[in-house]
Amino acid sequence: MKLFFLPYAGGSASVFLSWKRSLDQAIDIRPVELAGRGKRICEPLYESMEEAVSDVFSIISKEIDEEEYAIYGHSMGTILAYEVTRKIKATKMKEPEHIFFSGRNSPDTENIFKDMHTLNDNDFIKLISNYGGPNMELFENEEFKTMFLPILRGDFNIVEMYKFQKDHFKLGCNITILNGREDELISFEHMKKWERVTNGSCRFYEFDDGHFFINKYRIEICKIINDTLV
Repeated sequence: MKLFFLPYAGGSASVFLSWKRSLDQAIDIRPVELAGRGKRICEPLYESMEEAVSDVFSIISKEIDEEEYAIYGHSMGTILAYEVTRKIKATKMKEPEHIFFSGRNSPDTENIFKDMHTLNDNDFIKLISNYGGPNMELFENEEFKTMFLPILRGDFNIVEMYKFQKDHFKLGCNITILNGREDELISFEHMKKWERVTNGSCRFYEFDDGHFFINKYRIEICKIINDTLV
C-alpha cells in the first residue's frame, strides 16, 4: 500500500523519510515534496491553498491506480490531505483507503492564525518558536534564516487564507485523528468535529506532547499506521 505524507508549514518531504524504518515493509512511503523546498527549491512558493492543492493533486493523482493507498498529513498537511481528497472524489478517482489527520483542528474550525505571515522577522520567529517550531537560535544563522523564513511565511500565508467550503461534502473513508495533549493550537472540542467530515469511522489518539508530537512519538505513530493499514 502506498502512503503519501503531506508536511507541516515549512516542512519538506525529508522530514518523513526516517519513518520508513518503523513502518511495515508492505507500506510504500511516498513523502510529497511541496514547491519551493527540497528538490523543488527553485520553484516559486504557492500563493494560495487552492494552488497548493492543485499541485499536490497533480502529484498524487499520477500515482493512483488499482492499489490501495492512504494519506498522512500533519498540521498544514491535514488541510492539503482533506482538500486533495475532495478533489479526488470530485474527479471520480479512487478514494484513499484511510487518512491520518495529525496536529490540527477540523477544517471547519475558524483559523486562529490572523496575518501572522505579515509580522516582522523577530515577532514571527518568536511566535513560531513558542508553538514548537525551529529554535530561535537557528535563525541567528543568516543562511538558514534567508532560506527558511520565506518558505515558512509563504506556508502561513496560504493557511491563513484557507476558506472551508460549507457544502456538506463528506469523505467516504475511515480516518484517524492524532494530536498532542499540550498543543495550544488545538482544543478537544474542535478535534471531535473531525467525526463530521466523513461517513466512515473515526478514531482518536492523544500524545503527551505539543504541536510537534510526531517527532517524539514517531515509533508509536508508526505502530498505529501499521495496525491500521496492514
